[in-house]
Formats: sequence, C-alpha cells, structure tokens
Amino acid sequence: MTRQRLLAAALALGLSACGKSAAPDFAAGTPDAAGLTLETTGGAGDGLTADVPAGGAALTVASSGPGALAATLPTCQDYEFTCNIRRSVKGVNLFVRAALEPVEVLVAAGPSASPSDDVRVYGPVALPPATPVANFRLSVKFVGDETFRWKLEAQPTSPANATFQLVMAGQLHRGDLPHRGRGVVGIDLDALHAVNATAFTGQGKLLAAFAHVGLQKALVFAAQGFSADGVQTPVSAVFAGWKNAVGQARVRLAALSDFDKTTPQDELLLGRAGYWPLLGAGRTAVAVIGGDVPSHSIPGSFDVKAFLGLECFGRGLEADVTYRALWTCGTNTSVDPHVDECRPVDQWNATNGVGVGAGGFPDVGACAPATDLYDPSAGVDTNSNSTTQEPGAPADPGTPPSTMPAF
Repeated sequence: MTRQRLLAAALALGLSACGKSAAPDFAAGTPDAAGLTLETTGGAGDGLTADVPAGGAALTVASSGPGALAATLPTCQDYEFTCNIRRSVKGVNLFVRAALEPVEVLVAAGPSASPSDDVRVYGPVALPPATPVANFRLSVKFVGDETFRWKLEAQPTSPANATFQLVMAGQLHRGDLPHRGRGVVGIDLDALHAVNATAFTGQGKLLAAFAHVGLQKALVFAAQGFSADGVQTPVSAVFAGWKNAVGQARVRLAALSDFDKTTPQDELLLGRAGYWPLLGAGRTAVAVIGGDVPSHSIPGSFDVKAFLGLECFGRGLEADVTYRALWTCGTNTSVDPHVDECRPVDQWNATNGVGVGAGGFPDVGACAPATDLYDPSAGVDTNSNSTTQEPGAPADPGTPPSTMPAF
C-alpha cells in the first residue's frame, strides 16, 4: 500500500510538471549578429567573423572615429561592380556586428537583476573592457508565446550619473533555434553619437524586419538618413537579402555618391548580387539614377533615365569576372509609342568590358545558365524604397518598422 501511494504521488507530480510550461529562455530570445547580417557568399569577405569569444570580450563595439569603418573595407575600382557590392555589404555588416556585440557580451555574462518574473536586466558593463567607450545595459522582457522584447541602452563613461540613452530595441518570436525566429530591430545611430561622438560617428537609423527558418535567413533593412561611419553620404533606402540552406544568397543595397563625374552631384546607386554555390557562379547588377544621369540624353531621340551595369563571375568572385558591360537605359522618343530600352555604352565597354558579345548583351558562354538576375532588355527597376524581398527567399520577413520598436 505504501508503495502504491508513492507511485501515485510520483505520477501526480510528473503530470503536474508536464502541465507547466518551461521557464522563458531570456538569453535565447535576443538576436545575434550572425542572424542579422547580409551575405553574398559569407566569410570574411562579407565582414562575418567569429562570434564573441569565450570570456565575453567585445570585438569592436565602435567605429573609433571618422573613416575607421571605411578603412577596413576593400578598395574597388568604379567599374568593378561585384567588388563594390561586396564592399557595401561588408560595410553594413561590420556596423551591424559592432552594434550587436554589446548584446552578445551582456547575454554571455548572465543577468544582473530580475525586477520581475518576466524581465531580466544584464549589466551595466563598460565596453570594450580595455578601453571603454560607453556603459551598456540590456533589458529583456518575456511577453508570452515564445515572444521576447528587448532594449539596449548606453551611457557615457562620465559623469557617473549620466543618462542612459536608448540605442537599440527589438522583438523576437523564437523559432527552433536560440536567437532565431521572426521579429524586428531598430538601431539609433544618432543616440549612439550622443553617447560618444568620437567613437560613434554614424548618423540616422537602421530599422529591420527578419525571419529565420533554421539557419536560413531573410532580412529587410529600412535606412533612414543612414551613414554607418559619418563619412559616407547618408541614404534613405531599403536594403534586403537572404541566404538558404545550400548557401545560395541574394542581396539588394543602395548608396549615394558622385558616381557620374560630369558635375559634383550625387547619384543613387541600386545594386543587386546573387550567388549560386552549387554552380560556382553569380551575377551582379547595378543601376545608377538621378544626379547627372539625364544629362547623357540625346534631345529628341533618347531620354536617359539610368545607367545599368552587369557582371557575371565564377568561384573567384570579383577576381573571376567572366562578363562585364554597361548600358544607358531610358525612353526611345524617336518612335511612337515611346519604347523603354537599354543601349550598350560602346566606349565604356571597350575600356572596361569583359567578354562583351554582339550588341553588348551577355551570352550563355559568358554567364552560367540558371543565374538570371537582371534582364537589360526589360528596363531598370529604380524603386529604392521597395520592401519586397528578393526572389527565392526562404521566408518573408515582412515590412520593417517605421520607428524604433517599443519595449
């Protein structure tokens, strides 16, 4: 009888435990840099390095002054389309990694306070440890259904009672893996600059929506007056990208600069790149609009709206370009009805082109089959604010927030 009572009690206790949900994993409900970085092929070329090392030492945290971020990027000639796209991807990724490193360091150290059952506080901790640029504090809130909200605040290292500024915030609905799922994030560069203008030289905001399926990811960033280092011209545009289980990746970015040197005006560059690792090949397409571009029109004959550049490459990426050409795209006003078309820029192609065939268009021998990215005969997509994900994405992250997410 005693044994039966013990078994009954054990069974009751087991059933009671099964009825209770597991305690929230606050650390796993925070994002990490690996899940929020764009990729062309991955690795160091995209600014992807090892995660926070054992011991929790921050890697970079800050750009360390004007031009410091740009100094770590590869040097590209203007006509090297793939190199310039990867340079832009690396620049965004290095900034995102630096912004998220305090979160990773604080989570690795464990919570310092539990104001309530559904909130954990990490820090404040001065980072990086050897030469602190700010004190960082992370708060994580469990809101139910595997959903977590979090905020990162920064405080100047002096005076001791300086006000904490909200520098980053977001929400994550947990997926199957820690730090993965669906959610949004906002990074406030202006607030970081207010905390330490010397260390954090960027400006604007970077707001993102993300979605993960296992280790696959899809990201959409809305840049608002964004300059990662305060040196590059601020841009308001949408960046997007994804990577799937076999390593296939797509990215779309935008940048402002004086690409056309006719006069000192900025043009908007819209760049796309795709890589198919199973084929060992990829393509890059760039469109340049605005600024001096219309000055290349032929009055009464051809109204130029954009320049379009296309590259195809093999496993060697920018060092293995198999095709490169440039076109002017616009409206043929000499026919009725008006017809949009792209025309090869023969003089440019003669100097900078690679494998240019008849009419300036690539052929199957120059670009690997099944790597279609951009068809010059179809005109140019010049919408720099489209939140539509690139074709083939493993998930739909939705639309980025228009303001910093609430905690």
